Amino acid sequence: MANKSGFCLSSNPHRLVESPREEEPAGGTRTYDLVMRHVWETQLQCGIKFSATRAAIYYFDFSEYPPAVSKWEARGLNPLNVKDDERDAILAKRMQVMNAFCLFLHNAHLVIEGRYVAPSRPGTSDIIHVDSGGAGGLGLNAMARINALSADGDQLLVDPVPIPLSVIQHAVKLLDDTMSADPKAVELAALIGRALTSSAESDFPAAVVMGWSACEFFIHKKWREYYSKSIQGRTGVLPSSKDSDLLSGRDFTASIVTQILRVANLLSEGEVTSLNQVRKQRNDWAHSIKSPRREASVQVVELAVRLFAEAYGVEFKVNANPVDGYAF
Repeated sequence: MANKSGFCLSSNPHRLVESPREEEPAGGTRTYDLVMRHVWETQLQCGIKFSATRAAIYYFDFSEYPPAVSKWEARGLNPLNVKDDERDAILAKRMQVMNAFCLFLHNAHLVIEGRYVAPSRPGTSDIIHVDSGGAGGLGLNAMARINALSADGDQLLVDPVPIPLSVIQHAVKLLDDTMSADPKAVELAALIGRALTSSAESDFPAAVVMGWSACEFFIHKKWREYYSKSIQGRTGVLPSSKDSDLLSGRDFTASIVTQILRVANLLSEGEVTSLNQVRKQRNDWAHSIKSPRREASVQVVELAVRLFAEAYGVEFKVNANPVDGYAF
């Protein structure tokens, strides 16, 4: 697998402009060369190199980010002989980064432009892999639809919506902050982004299940930090792995841990109420196939965003409650 991957979302075609008054070709013609030009690139602290074309095709070079780089060549293996789970694990890491970026891109439209743009989650059908030999991946089909030329071979058939480059820069800054905060943070951001997208697409069960998974992770993270600090304060040492397993076992469910954190003033009454409401909706779906309501999917996404900010110090906004594609 090539070390450079990217994605192109044909469902939300847009083009990057470096300023609102940037000049365009006469007659509004969007030529292929114009939209395919790289307009910005940067390197994240974790080593990932990011670049964007005018046609909003986003590339991530993972060469210096080991979790998402294959070791097949160094091990003398033919990629065709690599086990699927190893290949899938590398692709999953890349997808997490790209889905987290899309979450922050949704935020950037709200913060920079003050407008709602539907959240997106790139899948395998959107991904492009690039190496010195060329490009591959199903995302080439999406790229072809966006960059289809008119009969005269000059003007693009799709006229993408212009957005300022500062939107992309804002999203990349949040991605950089997240990946610098904790190795697990990008996975949680990607999960929240997928929950947000599911909510926007009225897939409320998926939104509630994924959103609750993120919330439950944060609850137990907060619980581990609380009991570790308490035990260390009294004994001078951190709890052993055996004791940690006991304190994280089945006797300490999310419901019980939530109440302990409330008593310790680490969760507010409002947060506890929201967590209990969402957990009930999740359980009703998991055990009785009773579909959650829209309100539950909105509630869990907004709660996950707040808990994410508390856990990692990265704050961002989402609009989890659009109506017919418009914010209210």
